[in-house]
Amino acid sequence: MGHNYHVMVIIIGVVLLSIPIHGSVEGEIPIEGKVPIWDRSIGSDVWSRSISDDGTYMTATNDEGTLFLFSDTNEVELWNYSVEGEDDIYAKISADGTRILAKAGSNLYFFSQDSNIPLWTLEMNDYIFSHSVSDNGSMVLITVDTNATLISGATGDILLEYDIGEEDYIRTELSGDGNYFIAGYDGEHFMASGNIMFYATNSTELLWEDSVGGGFNGLGISYDGGYIFARCGFYTTLPSYDGYTGSVYLYTHNGTQVWRKNVNAATSASMCHDGTYILAAGRDPLKIFYLTNQTDEELWTHSFTQYIGISGISNDASLILIGTDSGNLSLFNDQGAIQWERNVVRRQGGFFSDNIGDAVISGNGERIFAGTATGDLALFDNIIPPKVEAGVDFTTKEGKNVSFAGTATDPTATIVKYEWDFDGDGVYEYSSTEFGTAYHTYAKPGEYEVRYRVTNSNGAACVDTLVAKVEKKSDSPGFELSLVLLALGIVVILRSSKYKNG
Repeated sequence: MGHNYHVMVIIIGVVLLSIPIHGSVEGEIPIEGKVPIWDRSIGSDVWSRSISDDGTYMTATNDEGTLFLFSDTNEVELWNYSVEGEDDIYAKISADGTRILAKAGSNLYFFSQDSNIPLWTLEMNDYIFSHSVSDNGSMVLITVDTNATLISGATGDILLEYDIGEEDYIRTELSGDGNYFIAGYDGEHFMASGNIMFYATNSTELLWEDSVGGGFNGLGISYDGGYIFARCGFYTTLPSYDGYTGSVYLYTHNGTQVWRKNVNAATSASMCHDGTYILAAGRDPLKIFYLTNQTDEELWTHSFTQYIGISGISNDASLILIGTDSGNLSLFNDQGAIQWERNVVRRQGGFFSDNIGDAVISGNGERIFAGTATGDLALFDNIIPPKVEAGVDFTTKEGKNVSFAGTATDPTATIVKYEWDFDGDGVYEYSSTEFGTAYHTYAKPGEYEVRYRVTNSNGAACVDTLVAKVEKKSDSPGFELSLVLLALGIVVILRSSKYKNG
């Protein structure tokens, strides 16, 4: 009996060791995160995107010279317009969503949301460097060479022209009510100094100007022109500087500098509708600062490990949008807590596969519109999705029945659906209203992206993925059978030995 007992232990042990253990392959879990309302490719690099205050309408342009108008209902455009011979087309939609302003080279195009036939067009004498439109589309402001030009949105007539300075590449930003604008340019010693100027749109008289630090690269103005910011930042090896340098400057309507916040190269900045709250992003360290118009002491900060490429803020400053150049998109509330994230860095051919490109948030905070250098567009809502983990990558054999048991939690809503797409084709073969284990058998060898999608009672969904590597089943009897045969051989040998010794 002793010999038989040891043989059985050997058989059981080797058979157990031969069973593949799922999740034994180590590696980073690709977190897909927030699921978009809709997604769409426009074929090439997304050069610009904009969104109306209510999140109903949005524009996107690509490097093939095409402008698209979308609604939040689906990914099929309402209309598109192509510019012949131009590939650098940029567009902005008015806050009320009724008008679209586009520039391509030295040409300007103005549309109604109802048609892709321009209401008017205008050809300037040189490249149009910047363009902006008032909230109701009644005023348009552009810059060409050293001049700013104010144009009637209703007729396309030039109303006023402003001689800004001696430098090309002037930037301007029009207030939402169309009554004021801020202009800026780098001084004659590039990256050493810059100037900003403030005007009313009923006169060419300069109201005030100020000099700001070098590397001037952005402007912002509140709806009524009550607050203005300028952001600066650059990298230098000059002895008087230490690597990255630059600040965000905040001014009042009369030109008083409220504060200057040193963020070591301001990579982006945004202001809420009335100028009460300001968001600034710095380069060194990689950090965002949430500020008020009263002091440069931040209410909160958040640190990142990647370059902060974009930032946006809702009209009431309750939601803050942050993007980084590694493909991360994060939505914060006004207390600095992350509401949701979209991280798809590892997903090949998907959103933000290489970098985030850019994204904008609607004034009401209910829609986020993103575009990438690979031509992908995605529209998101602001609802917090469940937190989801599919598990880890694993290896199995064709023909084996595999179990899947991801996890999901949601402190803000009830989870109403659990789904599995076993082969990454976008079809979720398993769906249940109850949490449980799913099973699938792979008929063919290969690598499969497995997607685990969970939806809550608010309609928000989140996806996480893992990779299933399916190997071809051997034509030989198999490892397990070989072990059994080996064990039986041992039994025969032991029995033969027993008879000989007996």
